[in-house]
Amino acid sequence: MLVGGGERGLSPRALRRVLELGNGWIPAYLTEAELEMGIKQLHEGANAVGRGNEKFIVGLEMFVGIGSSDNEATSANSANLTKSFSSVEEGARRSLIGSTRTIADKVERYEKTGLDYFEFKFIYPTIRDFHRMMEVFAADVMPSFR
Repeated sequence: MLVGGGERGLSPRALRRVLELGNGWIPAYLTEAELEMGIKQLHEGANAVGRGNEKFIVGLEMFVGIGSSDNEATSANSANLTKSFSSVEEGARRSLIGSTRTIADKVERYEKTGLDYFEFKFIYPTIRDFHRMMEVFAADVMPSFR
């Protein structure tokens, strides 16, 4: 069972729930440094409770907003980001917002932290835009990881 919740899934209670009830952790909108710290805390906690030999699945929930440039993507998604974060800049820092190259680079950095998978939440104004964004993501981001 994947466990998240509380302070984007990084709270001591959330990590304790993972150790007591789950086999995986799925926080939301963490920076790379926060995710790396959380994974370290998870492994330390697992060792402390006798689960150090177990493999915990680590996922991350993130918004995705693709644009032709980083500035265009940030501008196009600013209204949605301010609904979920304290500022557009904070939302862009905690999401995959930018050009396909920027997004692929950020995904690669997250992968290096020990992340097993993402749960992407694409930001789109219409279903047609959603389909377009999925096609762009499949064509321009996914090939970097095959």
